Amino acid sequence: MGLRDDILESLLPTKWSRWIASLSIISGIAVFFLPESLKLLCIKISDSTALLLRISLPLFLWLLGSLLVLAIVVQYCKTLKTQKQPPSPILPPIAKPVQLPKEQIEILLLLLKQGELFIFQITQTLNISEPIIKYHLQELYKNNFILQGLPTKPGRPWHITDKGTKYLIENKLIS
Repeated sequence: MGLRDDILESLLPTKWSRWIASLSIISGIAVFFLPESLKLLCIKISDSTALLLRISLPLFLWLLGSLLVLAIVVQYCKTLKTQKQPPSPILPPIAKPVQLPKEQIEILLLLLKQGELFIFQITQTLNISEPIIKYHLQELYKNNFILQGLPTKPGRPWHITDKGTKYLIENKLIS
């Protein structure tokens, strides 16, 4: 009984399609006996009409039932297909490459070339005021492009990190 139900549910997936299929089979068989029922009701029909009724009415009912079942199953499959479509994958946003200001790029290039430098050395070499250099050093530090070295008597020198070097290479600022 379980296998029959599984087969029926795979072929006729909705309750209405099973009802219409059952009803069209039963009514097609019942219509086969329509000429005898008409004779019992004292309705006279010829033998050729009785034969025509026995053949054509069941076929018509079975065809009509099949078309109705087919329409229901097709509509069900369309609905199921739209419900089961996986949502389109949401791609993670592509990180835009960081575009550093010209001064910060100059600081990175200088630190790469010279190694460790103090603020006063950077200001003298680049000929930029100390407050502006301090601002750019803090921005580079926030992005992990540079770090400060160990404290020494006059201050702490700055040096470039691997991330800073990678930035210069990826942006083709060094070769």
